[in-house]
Amino acid sequence: MSGNQGRLRRWVCTVLVVVFPCALIAQDAQTPGAMLEARGAVTVNGRNVTSQAVFPGDLMVAQAGAGASLTLNGTSVILASDSAARYDANAVVLERGTVSIRTSRGFALHVGCLSIDPAAGQPAEFAVTDSEEGTVTIHVQLGSVGVGEAGKVATLQAGQEVRRPLCVKESARRKQGGAVTAASTGILNSTGALIAGSAVVGTVLVLVLVKSDDPISPKNP
Repeated sequence: MSGNQGRLRRWVCTVLVVVFPCALIAQDAQTPGAMLEARGAVTVNGRNVTSQAVFPGDLMVAQAGAGASLTLNGTSVILASDSAARYDANAVVLERGTVSIRTSRGFALHVGCLSIDPAAGQPAEFAVTDSEEGTVTIHVQLGSVGVGEAGKVATLQAGQEVRRPLCVKESARRKQGGAVTAASTGILNSTGALIAGSAVVGTVLVLVLVKSDDPISPKNP
């Protein structure tokens, strides 16, 4: 290996060591995660877990008799038995079953065409159940929430409960088997997995460049 090639290889390694961590930190700051604690048989993207960080796009499923709690800054989310929900940056998307949320920072819930948003800057506690019959039940225990659909918003106060049918579009999607499954939101779609994968690729590339005895140039000296 010539001196120029050695210097080039060291320069490439230095760039990778600096750039990859910075890129991962920036990505992580833009995609807030939460910590999940499982009780019983719970999966994240189809994998059994007991305690794990989850990121936007991750699908959480609690089997019958199980449950899970999700915590992040200012918010606690309870996934009930036989329920499924997908984590989003500032909300969860309920696929089936029941989710209870207590929040002081406006953490929302989406189910079908409905959006349940706590009043800004006020603590709220509410539970949402998506029944197999296609009815969504919303019960507010604390504060107030806005229930939005098709541009219209109705406000529910503490102690109030309302039942809404799933919108026609969502009902049709579910009848066609369009509900989110672990297969459609697999491990490779997870932000955490993408970050980890990028780190592995960078590490492998650095090791190859450092240990390889062949020159970078395809032309042998």
